Amino acid sequence: MRKLHLGLSLLAGILSLPVAAQAIPITNLAQSSNAQGIFGPSLTGGQAGGIIDRSIWGFNGIVTSPRVNNTYVQPYLTWSSDQNVRILRILNDTFAATYDRLIVDTLNTGGNPTNNADWTQRFDTGAGLANPGPFDLNLGATYSTRGVRVRANRSGLSGDFAFGEMEVYTGFPVSGTLADNRISVPTANYSASSTLGGTSPGFAGQWNDRWLSQSQVNNGGSAFTLDRHFTTATNVTNLSLAFANKNDNGVRVVPTSWDIFVKTTGNATWTLAGTYTSSNSNLATPATWYYLDLPGLYNVTDLRVSVPFSSVGSDAIGIHYTEAFNLPEPSAALFAGGAVVGMMARRRFRKSL
Repeated sequence: MRKLHLGLSLLAGILSLPVAAQAIPITNLAQSSNAQGIFGPSLTGGQAGGIIDRSIWGFNGIVTSPRVNNTYVQPYLTWSSDQNVRILRILNDTFAATYDRLIVDTLNTGGNPTNNADWTQRFDTGAGLANPGPFDLNLGATYSTRGVRVRANRSGLSGDFAFGEMEVYTGFPVSGTLADNRISVPTANYSASSTLGGTSPGFAGQWNDRWLSQSQVNNGGSAFTLDRHFTTATNVTNLSLAFANKNDNGVRVVPTSWDIFVKTTGNATWTLAGTYTSSNSNLATPATWYYLDLPGLYNVTDLRVSVPFSSVGSDAIGIHYTEAFNLPEPSAALFAGGAVVGMMARRRFRKSL
């Protein structure tokens, strides 16, 4: 009877979540690439595979991001079969100087990625990029190719230059890029404890805003929590999180698991929306960057990231960057006659890139 009671309690909790339209399946093609490389200047640190290792802020610990001693870097990736490419997301990986121009090339049919003549330019941001990222690029057309190269420039600045992360997408049924479908900045932020960076990690597009918790003793309770409040209720289908890693301003660690809770219009109680786990990257290092698939929630007023102490050992926690998205499937709905009719038929927004 106890198992039945627990099962009914969990079901009641799930059914209490207002569920929006089914969200859009998104696949980061970069994660299925069979090779990564650097065209042009030789590496002075990091690895070519660091462009898809899902590790942001790689300098604060294990250095995986490819680095050159130059004013430009040109990473590329290839696939063993043709891919349809339209959307790119480029992530910076350092607090210092960022890209001021990005050019995207695709590999010609039968081309050799180490031969410059085998690449065709498809997009150019032009000079003057200032936002620290992420940079979301729409090529304006869909190209069938087995390779993508990004030429990242940093004019007028020599010395150590790193490239963070490259994400590649076919495109989305809704218009625009991920940034175009990003939910606006929350109107208030709270945490169980904080130090230095406060409680506003990146929601305003500021990479060097970050939330760092206190120690477990000074935090109190049994979990680190970071809350986001929206004055106007909003639909949420997915989140992104970039965790601080081991050497970020003391002992920080990527948790083995964490929970996402929400409050919605008419329900002021924190309700579990999902539990997520960490994973290693293609380079067998702890990944710090994650996309989380939520069950397509609507009228969300508050979001909570909750990290149990048990998932970080004796360490503390930090989050460098967060985003919330609303990417509903236009033709699908999980709500009919005021009742949830298909919560498990939600999208699969990759938990990790």
